[in-house]
Amino acid sequence: MKYLQKGFTTMELIIVVAIITIVFSAIVIDIRPDAKEKLEMATERFVADVKYIRNLSISRSEILEGYPVGGYGIVIFSSRNAYVLYEADDNLGYQVGGKDTFILERDFDSIYNGEIDIHFLDSQNAFLEFLSETDIKYSISGFAGDRPFTTAYIRAPSISRQSKTTIIEEANDGQVFATLGVEYIDI
Repeated sequence: MKYLQKGFTTMELIIVVAIITIVFSAIVIDIRPDAKEKLEMATERFVADVKYIRNLSISRSEILEGYPVGGYGIVIFSSRNAYVLYEADDNLGYQVGGKDTFILERDFDSIYNGEIDIHFLDSQNAFLEFLSETDIKYSISGFAGDRPFTTAYIRAPSISRQSKTTIIEEANDGQVFATLGVEYIDI
């Protein structure tokens, strides 16, 4: 007696589902960014935010009511693993709880699940304010030869790599200018 097969056996269905599951899991694993890509994304976002506040000060843009007296700034809170963009209400640097107006905050712990951290040299907090194209205030500096510079480090400890972003430099004649140079370093 001859039987006609009118469908798939249970074993055939299980094998097909297993193959599809393996293929899709491989695709999903490749889609998520690794630590190196997260480091690059964090660095690019940081540089874009510094360019944003610099451009606001150069164009004398008014976000709220009039151009802020102290220009626009960025402050890095190493202990919170975050940075804040703000309008400076005075020429005193960033004032916690002061009159400075908050524009936005980037919290690396929530964005990158604690895989990426940010700091200015060995400081807990540091600020940088652009009052105009060449009038720049900052709270911390290191030295490269005779020329002071302000540098932010964004690290990915899991892969022992960091980005070094030089934000401003001072020429020998005292002129301060924004450079926004990025270098990736193995640590």
